[in-house]
Amino acid sequence: IKMMDKYKQTFMQCDLVRTYDFQYFYIDMPGFDIADIKVKIDDNYLNVYGKRRRQYDEMDIMNISERVFGEFHRSFFVGDINKKLITAKMDNGVLIIKMPIIHELN
Repeated sequence: IKMMDKYKQTFMQCDLVRTYDFQYFYIDMPGFDIADIKVKIDDNYLNVYGKRRRQYDEMDIMNISERVFGEFHRSFFVGDINKKLITAKMDNGVLIIKMPIIHELN
């Protein structure tokens, strides 16, 4: 996991599941608008960026504050992959990324 100063690492817990042909990333992103999520592949790293916005005015009086807001980032080394076959969808606040595994021929 690679952290960046600009992004908080206290959010977006992830499960990584691998089958013979695919890697699946299940990333918790409750309260994120799909328009505020970006998934990119850079130099064999899967990068997921998100911004969770407050649902109220920041000038309102805060009595209790337990929810986390702001910009977030997760980065995972994925190796050599076929970028054209990656799919992503949001399901009940979970971002699901399906990534094919490239098998080397002997």
